Amino acid sequence: MVDTGLARGRHGWPAWEWITGPVVIVSLLACSRPGHSLPMVVQDAAFLIVVATPVLLTTMAWVGLANVRRDGRVPRWRFWISLCGCVALSLALAIPWIAFFLSMLFLHLDWLRLLGWCLAASLGSLLAGIFGPKSVRFPLIFGGLIMGGLVLIIPVGV
Repeated sequence: MVDTGLARGRHGWPAWEWITGPVVIVSLLACSRPGHSLPMVVQDAAFLIVVATPVLLTTMAWVGLANVRRDGRVPRWRFWISLCGCVALSLALAIPWIAFFLSMLFLHLDWLRLLGWCLAASLGSLLAGIFGPKSVRFPLIFGGLIMGGLVLIIPVGV
């Protein structure tokens, strides 16, 4: 038999990376400047997919970390880097929500400082994804990129 190189999950289904990767890329293109020629319904659906993607990628990163932990062949330094990346991605996802709920309590927040912390966490996730093991690499890299992009883009639109 010939190995096609596609990672297979349980029951012969392709790994999540092969499904979410193209969906994320198509959604980003539909939300971008060239996507403005598309119908508004398609643009709105693509934006909702892009906004929901960090939650999916964070979940994928933690599941991949659990798989790395069970696998005894991965070096310890890669495990610790991926753990730091998962924490950074979770923190980058939590900072905007925490800021939103704290602002509802009429607390004065320094938005630029929170933006800097969120971007730093996204960059940490991106770097950890570069050096992390294969099962955690995709969600950490794309999660860091998308969270950093969303944090920069959404305040501009509002």
